[in-house]
Amino acid sequence: MAQQILDIGSNANDGTGDTLRAAMDKVNDNFTELYAQVDDNFLTISGNNITATRSNDNINLIPAGTGAVTMNNLLVDNNIRIKDNIITTTQSNSDLELTASGTGSVVIDSLQFKDNTISTFESNANLELSASGSGTVVINSLSFPTADGTANQVLKTDGSGNLGFVTVSAGSFTHLVNTDGTASLTGSSIANIDTFDATTYRSAKYSVSMFDTTNSRAGIQDLYVTHDGSNAYISIVGITVRAVTWPHLQRTSTAETSG
Repeated sequence: MAQQILDIGSNANDGTGDTLRAAMDKVNDNFTELYAQVDDNFLTISGNNITATRSNDNINLIPAGTGAVTMNNLLVDNNIRIKDNIITTTQSNSDLELTASGTGSVVIDSLQFKDNTISTFESNANLELSASGSGTVVINSLSFPTADGTANQVLKTDGSGNLGFVTVSAGSFTHLVNTDGTASLTGSSIANIDTFDATTYRSAKYSVSMFDTTNSRAGIQDLYVTHDGSNAYISIVGITVRAVTWPHLQRTSTAETSG
């Protein structure tokens, strides 16, 4: 039934409006329809509170068709505030937690959060971490550079949690990074570092001291050289090495003769 309007006439007391009985009849009809829509046995409106009166009843706000329930500032459980496009907690030091049910995951704009794993929801999509402005991406207190280096550069820490690209120079050496984090070096060219008269000396002992000036690491080892008149034989003992790469070598040697 549509709302019934009381006819009050054209002028005061001109006798053209509804009679008192007809007006009250319309009032009763209007209130009957209103109470049919809002049953005060289940819902009460008092001040600025809307309360369900039956035990464990929900209060449902249901729009029509493509309509939506709109609120410009919503406070949930006196802690979660939703305003504009921001969700915040209002209680001091309170966490904001999003938890899926069962085997479900929390999905935000193609990112899937499950336990301690963040993954992309779309097939073959990259997972990108980007800082704002001059900020950097920091993982476990390690600050990553904001731009790529050049070809063949590697990441190096400054000891204070800042990573940057540097060029590794190994001179005439090539290097192989091992699975334990150390590096094996091999010479890329052959060169004499010392010679002695084979007719005078049968063998020699060399103490080789190595020092990496870039990383301030050093090592030392003894090399024993002997020959049969045509071929030389070398054995290495007493290796004490802390260097990861050896771009700079320093050598001291002592030749020993045998009869």
